[in-house]
Amino acid sequence: MYSEHYSKIFEKYKWKKQQHPLNSTHSCPVTSNDVPGNRIKQNPQAALNSSSIRSSNLTSASKLKSHVLLSIVEGRGQSTGEIGLATIDIYSANVELSQFRDTSSYSRTLVKLLLYCPTEIILPKSGLDPNSCMRKLVKILLSLRNGMTLNGVNRNHFNDKQGLHYLRRLCHPHYIPSIYAIKEKFYALSALSALLNYAEEIHGLIYAPKSMKFSFTGSVKSTMIGK
Repeated sequence: MYSEHYSKIFEKYKWKKQQHPLNSTHSCPVTSNDVPGNRIKQNPQAALNSSSIRSSNLTSASKLKSHVLLSIVEGRGQSTGEIGLATIDIYSANVELSQFRDTSSYSRTLVKLLLYCPTEIILPKSGLDPNSCMRKLVKILLSLRNGMTLNGVNRNHFNDKQGLHYLRRLCHPHYIPSIYAIKEKFYALSALSALLNYAEEIHGLIYAPKSMKFSFTGSVKSTMIGK
């Protein structure tokens, strides 16, 4: 009697699995990541590849946004053929300077232009005159112009002392050794002065003190074939 009584009570209150319809708001889909331990078992190589793809896409996107300024000046008199270059992408804080003796065909300068792909070239306004010592270089630049603009500025903006002042004020402490490599390069510093003055005056760029990377390179080694 008692067993029958308790059996009926058990049947009445025993747990039964509830069936929810597919569209019920009570349904809660479970993914593999919700199961304890599945996150740990995730393939690390797959995760690495995924992050690499995202990083690559971001890098590619950032490369699309570029506006390179390049300042160039050539020596006069006995220094004809001595080239000073300074370049910066306005979307970065990296300045690269160069000074080298070029050939009569300006092949080393042309290689530099191919590497930098400048959007704007800054040069002394006097260099655009027909009788200028830079007339041959300017003629080559004009013949190669492909989406580039040549902008002449006053010669007094090409000032090596002002360039050295920019260098000392803006160079990050980590790159201070660059100053010792550059401070004797008259034409590179002159180009730097005109470059940063142009960036400030025309593009409205203001750089914080000790915030920029400066590097110095010579000419790119190349092999000349034929004459």
